[in-house]
Amino acid sequence: MFLHHFNRFKFYLSTFSLILASLSISPCFAEITCASTVSYNWEKKGETGQKGEIFAVVFAHGSTEEAARAELILKSRLSQADALNSCRQEHETISTCVSQKFNRAQDAFKNGSFTTRRTIETAITEECSKDLGTCLSTDTSQPECHALNIPTPTPAASPETSAPAETKKGNK
Repeated sequence: MFLHHFNRFKFYLSTFSLILASLSISPCFAEITCASTVSYNWEKKGETGQKGEIFAVVFAHGSTEEAARAELILKSRLSQADALNSCRQEHETISTCVSQKFNRAQDAFKNGSFTTRRTIETAITEECSKDLGTCLSTDTSQPECHALNIPTPTPAASPETSAPAETKKGNK
């Protein structure tokens, strides 16, 4: 499962690189872009073995690779904290899952009979119980940095320098 997410990250990163390469970027933008994935690991209740899930792909820009990496480290740490909070909401408490599913089933709840409501409530509780577990850790992948190809302006050629050498000889 983690390999699937890693391949998806590589696809997103290559797509991002292609988009950046196709843009005409003004010189005021950063020249180096770095990216890494932030994921969390959790263990399902009653089972052994970790499950890894990608939380976010973090990007940072800088005029040098060192500056981009430094910014990426800061952004990754913030994203790791968000990943841990998200993991806890999704896998350690049933209340978030139940409330989201009840909101989606609101129309059926309003118009349904008592038996229908009870059936929906039982199904939602059972479904949300399947993903309960313990959050173990967060990880950040190794950063991948790419230089942006920013076109540099070339000075306009003067008529004297642009003429071929043979033409100059003939004018003497």
